[in-house]
Amino acid sequence: MKELTLESHAKVNLALKITGKLPDGYHQLETIFQRIGLKDMITLKESDGGITVTSDSGEVPQDETNLAYRAAEKILACCETPKGVSIHIQKKIPIGAGLGGGSSNAATVLRGLDTMWSLGIPKEELWTMARDLGADVPFFLYDNCALGLERGDVLQPIPNRCKFWMVLVYPNIFISTAWVYGNFSMKLTNNQNHIKILQFYLQGNEWGKVAETLENDLESVVFPAYPEIEQLKAELLDTGAVGALMSGSGSSVFGLFENSPSAAKAAEKMMSDNRLVFSTEFVG
Repeated sequence: MKELTLESHAKVNLALKITGKLPDGYHQLETIFQRIGLKDMITLKESDGGITVTSDSGEVPQDETNLAYRAAEKILACCETPKGVSIHIQKKIPIGAGLGGGSSNAATVLRGLDTMWSLGIPKEELWTMARDLGADVPFFLYDNCALGLERGDVLQPIPNRCKFWMVLVYPNIFISTAWVYGNFSMKLTNNQNHIKILQFYLQGNEWGKVAETLENDLESVVFPAYPEIEQLKAELLDTGAVGALMSGSGSSVFGLFENSPSAAKAAEKMMSDNRLVFSTEFVG
């Protein structure tokens, strides 16, 4: 029986602006996804039939509600294979943290099964499967950094030219993405300007400007309801971060640092019993 183990990386959003609503009711976004070193490990094992999901974390769904399970369903339906697969998720990325862990797991299963079984599924077909699973899933198929438009699933790859070290803090608060978007008001933010960070990111030598132009419109929803998350952002800046931001719909907050020693020192200061703190860096 075939077996394959793959890395499944998290992401942060260096910018997230909501610019309107699409005809299907989804919010129209401009965002920059950046893959980071924090990762789960996915092990795929061929079986005689069916799909099973296991994990070392009790918080991971082990049924068809898991995006990784649904990704495997799509591959099996597409290829009409009599084989099945068992999926084991060694979990490190917090759930409900705005880091795309479930989406990353799903994309990893799509790519992994295509590789393990030498299926040769066209890139466009894998992308369609990913998009059907969720707006963030296509990013994790191929890119380390990308501009995301529409629902975030129309992607333009960006060269990784800025090197940052990062302290990522998860305050053990689960936030529903649906709740955040459902409570977002276009009146709370200025949506006329495009994200500012992109021009500096592309130049590569403007790391200070990149850190200064981090922005996330969804902070306007989350911070009033969870002031402790806003406080995390302030704490990261106090420890010496050149910029700090909530990732995605929260609840994780990250700070960017110029070098590894300053990030390590800040991570130590941010440690507490009610938080998970990770010191990591950009991938790419």
